[in-house]
Amino acid sequence: RSLRKLELNSTQIEDVDIVAFAEVAHSVPLCTTIDLSRNNIGNDGMQAFSDVIRSGDMANLKFVAVYGNPGDISPVKLACDVRGIQCPKDLMEHLIIVNS
Repeated sequence: RSLRKLELNSTQIEDVDIVAFAEVAHSVPLCTTIDLSRNNIGNDGMQAFSDVIRSGDMANLKFVAVYGNPGDISPVKLACDVRGIQCPKDLMEHLIIVNS
């Protein structure tokens, strides 16, 4: 069995945590959902996470939430768009996706 859903919203995750996750992301290839919304992730963390998404190491990823962080979510959103991964820009869009 492998981790399929990672819900870490509102857990005070910071750049250093995302950089560390990026180093082991390949170990959860079956993960389909990651919610990192409403944390303390800055630009460095967003860039590290977008690199993970672009790498394809998490080949089954279908949904990513990173809104509500101080960093610019554009790199993550772009990486998700390229791979066809849903990445809501805010809570309202998140609710629409989840409830559809």
